[in-house]
Amino acid sequence: YLQKVSGIYNLGILIDETFKDSIERFNEKETIRRIGRISFSGNIKSSRTIYEAFGGQMPEFVKLKQLTREDFESGVDYFNSGNYTKAKECFIRVLRMNKDDMAAGRYLKLCSDKISCKEKGMNAFEQY
Repeated sequence: YLQKVSGIYNLGILIDETFKDSIERFNEKETIRRIGRISFSGNIKSSRTIYEAFGGQMPEFVKLKQLTREDFESGVDYFNSGNYTKAKECFIRVLRMNKDDMAAGRYLKLCSDKISCKEKGMNAFEQY
């Protein structure tokens, strides 16, 4: 599932919080960003926070994701709290700097589709 999501959105390696903690011990936190929560069984209580480890991507992508990480993660937080207007602002800033960030583009689209998203209880990547 994570591999499929990673391929669709041109993400680096997707990991959960346990693996993220291991990587951070090796001073790799500069190349990790929080992507959101994914429910593996369709039950929100069993969802996990997912991170992208993007250090192995081309240097220009690594730099852009480092520069936009704060806005991206703030956008994820706003999106998850239901503040779609603020989330949209964050993802627009990300896309202004990195037009190829497909994950930010996906969130931006969902901010516009907020009613249908909220009704379904869906997160950014759940339908894939």
